[in-house]
Amino acid sequence: YTPETNLIRFKSLALDSKWISTRIEGKAQLEGMEDGWPDALTSQFRATAFEANPLGIYDAPIALEGATLDMRLTLDPFSVRLGEMSITDQGQRIAVTAEIAAEDTGWSVSAATQVPTIDPDRLLELWPQSLKPKTRSWITSNVQDVDLDNIQFVLRAEPGQKAEIYLGFAFDNLVARFIK
Repeated sequence: YTPETNLIRFKSLALDSKWISTRIEGKAQLEGMEDGWPDALTSQFRATAFEANPLGIYDAPIALEGATLDMRLTLDPFSVRLGEMSITDQGQRIAVTAEIAAEDTGWSVSAATQVPTIDPDRLLELWPQSLKPKTRSWITSNVQDVDLDNIQFVLRAEPGQKAEIYLGFAFDNLVARFIK
């Protein structure tokens, strides 16, 4: 920590939990330190050796090549904004933006993910077996090959309201069995 600039540098930070394991390096700028306590924190991080299993949804953790993250955390009112998180997986770049805010009546969440293309086998590895299991089972049993492109996932949730979810993608060269 450098008090003159309110900058914290992380040369090597290890995170090892049930949900995520990674090595992180980066920096965080404390904002609004006039009273001795920050109002906000703006940070940039790079993660390597990244493994994740949030909520234990996978049989084994999913390994990713790495990620970069630009984030702003505001303390009052509490909010976290991911300007962009860029995840590298099997040579592909996955872009994520998100904002999470504490409201008087609960949490407000907005997230968007874009993936240029993904191998169908990798998609099934990343798709938790407990999420839409019948759809996942049908795809596993009946789709032999497909090229998936321009994958978009958006989640919006406001306190007291049902979450809105959008999934969009383009496909080509589909080989599938529709009737047994």
